[in-house]
Amino acid sequence: MFWMRYFVVVLVYYSMLSTPNSGSAQTFRGGLLVGINFSQIDGDNIYGYKKLGLLGGVTVRTSLRPRWDIALEMLYDQQGSSVFTAFTNPNDPGQIILDYVSFPLILKYKDWLVEEREGSADFYRFEFDMGLQYGRAFRILGGGFPITDFLSKHFLGGLLGGQYFFTPYLAGQVRYTQAFWPIHRYEDGDLIRNVVPYKIHFALVYMP
Repeated sequence: MFWMRYFVVVLVYYSMLSTPNSGSAQTFRGGLLVGINFSQIDGDNIYGYKKLGLLGGVTVRTSLRPRWDIALEMLYDQQGSSVFTAFTNPNDPGQIILDYVSFPLILKYKDWLVEEREGSADFYRFEFDMGLQYGRAFRILGGGFPITDFLSKHFLGGLLGGQYFFTPYLAGQVRYTQAFWPIHRYEDGDLIRNVVPYKIHFALVYMP
């Protein structure tokens, strides 16, 4: 089953990338991410961020400069659109379901240094994110919407967001992601409509 394969890949990925490399001065830091997507699709005649979906996976980063990090994530990423506010339901004819494995590549700028306190190290309270995201859809559903038969399985887009660290190890994250190019085009009378997925997500990030 996909879930089992994904779980195994995530564990291997996390264990490999979060293990210190004694032969290199470059340090890597790994973590876990879990959250909720609020997504919609431009061009499907459904409006509002009503499609709720699960988001979860792993993240790893390394430092470029004292205030700059670069990070790579691997995420299980439920997107799509919905007539009514609801989580993913394959039996709902009012939903378009786009389930991705996504790979964001993120440049992070850190601010508001919190100096070392008893029992904790220095850390930055805020992080501002910008980057790219590639996604590969492993499930596309939406029996009530003929366009789902033609949607591309590939997603390439940009992202903007940020994180607030409550502690050196736990952060809240918000991020906006949108495709650069439509995943489908179709004729609607005299118009050519572009089908473009986008979303906002809220997540917790744990980085031991």
